[in-house]
Amino acid sequence: MKKALLLIITATLFLTGCTKAQDDLIIHQSGISLSLTSSNLYYEESDLSGLSTEEVREWVDKKARDFYVPVVNAAFDPKTWEVTKHSYGRKLKVEETVDAIMEAEEGMSIELVYEELSPRYFYDEVKDNIKEIVSSSTNITNKMHERINNMTVAGEAIDGVIIKSGEEFSFNDIVGRRTVEKGYMPAPIIIKTDEGSEYEVGIGGGICQLSSTIYCAALDSKMQITERHAHSKEVNYVPTGRDATIVFGMLDLKFINNREFPIMIKVQVTGDTVNVHFIENRNIKS
Repeated sequence: MKKALLLIITATLFLTGCTKAQDDLIIHQSGISLSLTSSNLYYEESDLSGLSTEEVREWVDKKARDFYVPVVNAAFDPKTWEVTKHSYGRKLKVEETVDAIMEAEEGMSIELVYEELSPRYFYDEVKDNIKEIVSSSTNITNKMHERINNMTVAGEAIDGVIIKSGEEFSFNDIVGRRTVEKGYMPAPIIIKTDEGSEYEVGIGGGICQLSSTIYCAALDSKMQITERHAHSKEVNYVPTGRDATIVFGMLDLKFINNREFPIMIKVQVTGDTVNVHFIENRNIKS
């Protein structure tokens, strides 16, 4: 697309080949002033007197750098997938501008000719290719501070994790061992004894609600489940068969991203709910 910045020319200009201007010529563009007189041509502090067409072309070509605006493509942050907007660029068309100057006559208005440069990737296109494919939410019925704290700490470790196509997710590998040094607190956990299953206090108690919420999202998005273990005692935050207990070094939740594109897991733990979202980025092909 061609657009123009108006240059106003006053007086008379007769230019052919290497001849000089015969009368005064003033060119204005965005506060820039060029004066062509019968014997002198100035641009700010530069004396351009008696230039030929080729010399004018060379000078305009150098000045084209001042008018150049590069294209900015829409893009996404490789870690957060936040999308930045695109912007159009602009490039001065040197030959057309030189011709307009050299052919100007008294009273004529000529245009500084430039070409609008279009980006390859547009914001809406890139943004639309980053979609939520599933979300899962569970209610926190036991609002014990330590329990919510533990889910929050584990959730922060998982939030923003990207699983490439064909890659396996492991809850224990990402969260790691649950320790006091990492910010975990003692809270109720379910253990299996000879007398049956019962609650005891253990470091990191409560994070099985987070792993179960992630398991529900994996089931609903039809991920390939490679490891999952049910609690030995029924829990009240997910329906039967949709829970996933984890014990570091023993029991894990694992699944393979069997989709064509990478997914990002987003986690939010509030005082009332555990929320998990799977986001797919179709701008990336594995």
